Amino acid sequence: ANGGGHTGWSRAWLINFFARLGDGKAVEDNLRALLSKSTLPNLFDDHPPFQIDGNFGGTAGIAEALVQSHVAEQDAFAPGKPPRYIVDILPALPPSWKTGEVRGLRARGGVTVTKLAWNPSTIRVELDAPRRGSMRVRPPLGWTIAGMQRDPQGAFAVKPQAATGFTIDFVRLAD
Repeated sequence: ANGGGHTGWSRAWLINFFARLGDGKAVEDNLRALLSKSTLPNLFDDHPPFQIDGNFGGTAGIAEALVQSHVAEQDAFAPGKPPRYIVDILPALPPSWKTGEVRGLRARGGVTVTKLAWNPSTIRVELDAPRRGSMRVRPPLGWTIAGMQRDPQGAFAVKPQAATGFTIDFVRLAD
């Protein structure tokens, strides 16, 4: 009745919830609360004496804020092809994370984010997706791929530059 977040596991649940909703500010607020109110100096979740749910959930929430893949592409489950999903890049980035880099996140459909790096003017994502001749990626609003148009779902269809590798550079649209 009080909105949750009173223990580490419930705070972690809120981080994931707001990441899925695309609310980076709420992700940041709840992550700060998890670390300041529910985390011991050794980084264990403090739900006396210890509960791993807050640790795993908080980590999952960070991953969910950086990459999501919940929206199935049209004809995503065609026989003989791997499942295909739109990969959302930085869907709930906390506002204070102006620059960053992460490696090794996984997305549905057998996609590995081998590198995701961002700063205020560019986002670069490198994806490994075996057996994929194309895929659809969706950056945050206000970002584009030079010379390309978004489709009706707000995604860009991209082709691999190598046998299994996709390198995508997004640029911020002018205000």
